[in-house]
Amino acid sequence: MVQSALPVPSDTKNRKALIIGCSYYESNNPLSGAFNDAWNVLSLLRHTLQFSESQVRFLVDGSRRCPMPQPRRPTAAVITESLQWLTQDAQSGDAIFLYFAGYGLLLPHGVGTFESCLVPIDYAAMASPPHDTGSGYRLIPLMDVSLALSKLPAGCQATVVLDCCHSSLPGVGSASQPAIFHWAQMQPPAFAGLEEDLPEGFYPKARRLVLPSVPIQTPRSMQAATFNCSLTCFSACQQAQWCAELPIEGVMQGAFTWAWVKAMVANGGVIKSPTQMKGSVEANSMLE
Repeated sequence: MVQSALPVPSDTKNRKALIIGCSYYESNNPLSGAFNDAWNVLSLLRHTLQFSESQVRFLVDGSRRCPMPQPRRPTAAVITESLQWLTQDAQSGDAIFLYFAGYGLLLPHGVGTFESCLVPIDYAAMASPPHDTGSGYRLIPLMDVSLALSKLPAGCQATVVLDCCHSSLPGVGSASQPAIFHWAQMQPPAFAGLEEDLPEGFYPKARRLVLPSVPIQTPRSMQAATFNCSLTCFSACQQAQWCAELPIEGVMQGAFTWAWVKAMVANGGVIKSPTQMKGSVEANSMLE
């Protein structure tokens, strides 16, 4: 990636990127590939696309042997503050980039309806405002991500890449993904049964977290998000599909992130619209 460094676009005024990788190593359900994914995306931005150090905020929890300092760990509070950093003071001509690798989750929202959430590393801690979704867990609703991006002005280009299950960003796509939706039966995972052929520690794992259901006392009012900026979202899968981390090229990594980075390199590092980018289906969909 260092040798393939590309010139900084001349028509871009300012660039900001937020990269989040959640390994959950302190929980009983850790992920092995999210840190590798975040590091690969950081390398792509810093070396190939030549983002400066001050333009990128890198949030990962690390590992038991090498934990990250508290201000750079992807807790609910740090992610929320970093989303504000990412979107504040944006002007026309700026480029904004958001990446997340970790668990996605469906949060019950009334009878038979749900909303999608990103799962920070402190999801099981006692929730309190403003991170209390009404469920008792600390979560980052994708609706809140949409609302943060809706503050970006016209002429600003925003790109979102989500490598987790239930990763359709509300308000984006040809069908305009709703914030609240009915349950769709998950399809059988394509990676089921691969464990028999792999060594220990290299087992495929779905990036979908299921938590004990806690009745929501007071469902949140949902404010529709409308976007003035040019927004493209690359999601790992649709609502009833799975995404997973797999042993690829000798290490555990998210299959979607691996494909997305490959597509970026194949397209000369240019973030194109989903209908133009080779290998993509549509906004809020998956790379084939």
